[in-house]
Amino acid sequence: MTDEAIQPESTEPESTEPASGSGKQDPTGVEGTNPALDDTGKLKAAETGDAPEAPENFEDLDLTPAGLSDEPAKQEDPDSPAEPENS
Repeated sequence: MTDEAIQPESTEPESTEPASGSGKQDPTGVEGTNPALDDTGKLKAAETGDAPEAPENFEDLDLTPAGLSDEPAKQEDPDSPAEPENS
């Protein structure tokens, strides 16, 4: 028996391709933190659809909670045992 260690036939990697991803360094420096890249490191597909049109008159916008709501506010039930949070 000899003291020589058994060496593999080749020390070269089997493939020059990266195991996963595009092989490019993530520009953020942290793997997986770039929202523009998918799990493989490639750019995500562009968003589809049209942007909503801007309102014609910005001064008439109702930016109150009631104006932003999709449905009218419900009236409180006077017979309900639940107390409102702001009373």
